[in-house]
Amino acid sequence: AGPMFMHALHLTPGEVVDYVYTYVNPAGAAMLGRAPEDLVGGRMLALYPHIAEVRDPDGRPVLDAYREVLATGAPYRTEFTYRAPEYTGTIRLTVVRNSGALAPTPGAADDGLAFSYTDVTDRVLAERRTRQLLEVTAALSGAVTPRDVARAVT
Repeated sequence: AGPMFMHALHLTPGEVVDYVYTYVNPAGAAMLGRAPEDLVGGRMLALYPHIAEVRDPDGRPVLDAYREVLATGAPYRTEFTYRAPEYTGTIRLTVVRNSGALAPTPGAADDGLAFSYTDVTDRVLAERRTRQLLEVTAALSGAVTPRDVARAVT
């Protein structure tokens, strides 16, 4: 869906409590169930409080990963199923610390994140279906009797 930029909101130095949307492209905003202008300037957790509970496939809260990207500068890449009222699907996500080169406006602070996210639901479903078909094909290849065939396809 494309790029999105957020600025970290601190309670105390180093303690990130939320993120403010500074740029969201139209396709990404549509995935979030809103128009870009409804997001920009808004706080992520105020708009989407359930994100605090979202975990990646390793069980790690994504908000912890975002904080680590800010602290270390190491990119975060993952793919996970996201279930929320505004969107359900599988997302491939890359998050990097914002820099002057990535800032949505000249002179924007480096204390932010740049996101690249893509809906990969169709690909994941196709891969799952292909695996299922391969399993049935393998089971059918050993079928000799009608009973064997029935077992292979159920």
